[in-house]
Amino acid sequence: MDEQAALGYFPTLNDVGIPLIVFEYHPWSDCHYSTQTGLELAEISDVVAVTDGSGNVTAYSQH
Repeated sequence: MDEQAALGYFPTLNDVGIPLIVFEYHPWSDCHYSTQTGLELAEISDVVAVTDGSGNVTAYSQH
């Protein structure tokens, strides 16, 4: 996955002014965000939640 594309996409949606939820996919998928990208997405003002689709609460809590 092109994480830079996500970092460009979510701020564009931020301009709409609605709450955004970021979905975190399984680490083995091509759609998984790195910890750094996740932190950058969390800084976007309209991001109100991150959902975890990894099925691994331990891994989620470590990041």
